[in-house]
Amino acid sequence: MMCVERDLSENTIFKHLEKIVTDKLVTLKELEYLKPKTSKEKKVFAEIQKAFKKLGIKKLKPVYEYFDEKYDYRMIHLAKIFAGE
Repeated sequence: MMCVERDLSENTIFKHLEKIVTDKLVTLKELEYLKPKTSKEKKVFAEIQKAFKKLGIKKLKPVYEYFDEKYDYRMIHLAKIFAGE
């Protein structure tokens, strides 16, 4: 995995992904392969995206706490990246 090869945390990789999407260096379509595949994961993904809108925030931790730490930061960060679709 890229994080291991470059000695980066997974969180750092997601921050970079978010930045290159924001800066329009890649499109969300190019990152489609990162989206959840199973119906259960898709449901969780949508639920997290709704929480971002409901809470009106962009930070990860409040959403993590909103779900009582039920979902990992990886899924929360991915949902945030794709929330603008």
